[in-house]
Amino acid sequence: MGIALHPDSVGRPHDLCHLRTALANSTAWREHIWFTTAGTLHDAARVLPAGVVSGDPHVIPGADT
Repeated sequence: MGIALHPDSVGRPHDLCHLRTALANSTAWREHIWFTTAGTLHDAARVLPAGVVSGDPHVIPGADT
């Protein structure tokens, strides 16, 4: 799940405490959650076998694999 942080929603000082709390709660589960970047996620998905990633252009829908 991507989390987009826009200045209009997190740039207000009174909302910063809520963002900090949410991120602290998320990082407390670090052993169960993979925090990564889009580039690292792309690299990991590229090495998966064909058909594992939804929307894989190498898989023809309805064809036997």
